[in-house]
Amino acid sequence: MLTRRALAKFVGAAALSGGMPLGLAARAIAQSAAAPRPRGAYLIKNGAVVTVDEALGTLQRADVLVRDGRIAGIGPDLAATDAEVIDATDMIVMPGFVDTHYHMWSALGRNFIGDGGFGYFPAKNATSKLYSADDFSNSVMLGLVELANAGITTVHNWSHNTRTPAHADAELRAHRDSMLRARYAYGHIDQMPRDQVLDFTDIDRVKRDYFAGGTAFDGLLTFGVNLRGLSQSEERTYHQDMAAAMERAGAWADAPGWRGRVEADADRLVAAWRQVPRTLVAVSEEVGWGAVPTFASGRRYANALGRLNQRLAAESERVLLVVAGRAHDLRNGAPGHPLPVPEHDAAGPEAAG
Repeated sequence: MLTRRALAKFVGAAALSGGMPLGLAARAIAQSAAAPRPRGAYLIKNGAVVTVDEALGTLQRADVLVRDGRIAGIGPDLAATDAEVIDATDMIVMPGFVDTHYHMWSALGRNFIGDGGFGYFPAKNATSKLYSADDFSNSVMLGLVELANAGITTVHNWSHNTRTPAHADAELRAHRDSMLRARYAYGHIDQMPRDQVLDFTDIDRVKRDYFAGGTAFDGLLTFGVNLRGLSQSEERTYHQDMAAAMERAGAWADAPGWRGRVEADADRLVAAWRQVPRTLVAVSEEVGWGAVPTFASGRRYANALGRLNQRLAAESERVLLVVAGRAHDLRNGAPGHPLPVPEHDAAGPEAAG
């Protein structure tokens, strides 16, 4: 259990890194992004260990040795004289949970809501423009500490109010100091006009300065971009934002090797699906019989996902199509028969123009 004193000590220690000017601090953080940090050794004793490993299974009483951020041993009566011992008697030891969508900049804002209808969105809209970079750092750190205390060890930080480069650096500083595994998705400014395109200038800077090697902070942090979608932007603006993101990801059809990279990822997913001996349930978007996307990248996406759905269906015992909350069995219990997937012309209607 995380006590108030322990929380204050942890956050206070992290805040000590703010003693230098923000610009110098940001460059120092970026330059040290790939430098490993000592993580120590810990011996978790006498817990019920859920290994999620087919060979080891679940152990009613066992120890787990963690050294430098990696599991070094699992089994009964492990010994490590240099490790800090954590007594897990009557506790469950298992891999951490994953939080897939968290607006961490607003973790502090949970205290802002009130009775009488003043809920999350009114509170956010009233305060999102007032956060300083230090507020961002403190808010993200609070969220990360609470996640760790709740057994969540991986988080997707969907940062949809990245107001300035200083705010981005402040969030990254908190990620560095927490040492929790995460994905940082750099996004827009909250309440940005619907017709204003996303400025990628600082997104490019963060990717260049922090993630030149693919990851940051000893591999604990990966990078992404979040877009507003059609619910918060005009269609033309959304297409421009998406085009800029796809260009940076090398995802256009004329980018060398793009199809091979997509198909290789699909091959790995299908192979993993085929080899797992347990019952798995996957939920995927149905793209084969819906409206044909009006832009080329959308049609390529629909085709690629349709092919992947078909391949996964061929490896599955049951295939269900859910329509209006009702599940329709497409396989009738007979595995091994791929489903037809219509292909959309990637050139599309605009090819004639």
